[in-house]
Amino acid sequence: MKTVFLSLYQAYPPFSGAAAVSYRTARAWPGERVLFQLDDGRTPETTPDGLRLVGFRLSSTRRLRKLLGLLARFSRIARRVASERPDAVVMEGSSWAPYYAVLHRLIRRRCPRAVFVYHAHNVEWILRRERKDRAVVSGLTKWGERRLLRSVDIATAVSEIDAGAMARLYGVQPRLLPNGVDAAAFERISPAEIEAVRARYGLNGREALFMGLLGYPPNDEALRFLFGIFENVVRANPGVRLAVLGGTVRGSAPPWMVNPGMIPHADVPAVIRSSAVGLAPVFSGSGTRIKILEYAAAGIPVVATAKGAEGLPLKDRVHLRLADGGDAFAAAINGVYADRGEAEAMAARGAAEVRRLFDWPGLVAPVAAACAALVASKKESGR
Repeated sequence: MKTVFLSLYQAYPPFSGAAAVSYRTARAWPGERVLFQLDDGRTPETTPDGLRLVGFRLSSTRRLRKLLGLLARFSRIARRVASERPDAVVMEGSSWAPYYAVLHRLIRRRCPRAVFVYHAHNVEWILRRERKDRAVVSGLTKWGERRLLRSVDIATAVSEIDAGAMARLYGVQPRLLPNGVDAAAFERISPAEIEAVRARYGLNGREALFMGLLGYPPNDEALRFLFGIFENVVRANPGVRLAVLGGTVRGSAPPWMVNPGMIPHADVPAVIRSSAVGLAPVFSGSGTRIKILEYAAAGIPVVATAKGAEGLPLKDRVHLRLADGGDAFAAAINGVYADRGEAEAMAARGAAEVRRLFDWPGLVAPVAAACAALVASKKESGR
């Protein structure tokens, strides 16, 4: 089975949660795979693990011009995808649903026997509604999600919660394809690698880590929340710092913050393992949070809001700490530093659970098998 993965953002190298999901899904998918991605003109021909890449570049970095340029290139993208003669096409991510709805029709005309999969990372309309986006944007998002979910051969959701939302909003029942984690990447980290990233990024091992692409509203909201409570954490734990990974924090930096920014994805596992605790104070959006899975897989304690851990089968005080509200969240962080023995035991339980349930190959296999069965059925029937 030859599968084209279509990503309207840069999936490799993965600098965001969405990018990591797309890249690692493609990497774990069986058969011949090609990942098409929007890029900056520097996409290599293959990744180090052998995934073939095709980049398509837009002439402008300004958002409106970029979106208009993307629309203008749809026919070219559809022709290029069709030239691969794919058995299956997997459309990646949710914020691009209106664009995928159009691209799906263009590609299907050229590849009528291909199986089309919509790999939804979340229910995008819910996020648009929560952050009170303009009515036209929310309306287009809902139209795109409905049209796409009802027209593809296979749709997926990352959790039972998202699957239920899709059923209520759009009348479809998607397959589950939970977000996962590259467990092996965390298991093979050496002490030398940890020391190397500490030296490279100015870390000392006592950092509380917040990881998330800045500019994405739920992550910006989370960072504002942390800035509002972290003085309390520092007063209780002198020398502790907040490490922010995923972009450059604007404005003057408080003395208790270190901001490595965007770092090579190969360094991320060691930076996480180097940290004392991973933070996920998420208050909006849908889907499940890659940051929690990666913190846990790295074997560090996790403190999250209930919304942040939504959709994950992780229990408070067993696998992680859950806390809502500023005082409670700060107290949970302080508890991790105060009782390292209990925090490390909790982290070990969390790591075992996440590595058991969320390793990518096991998550991808059932959906890939369903896709392969549909491919075979279409070939047999001549459709």
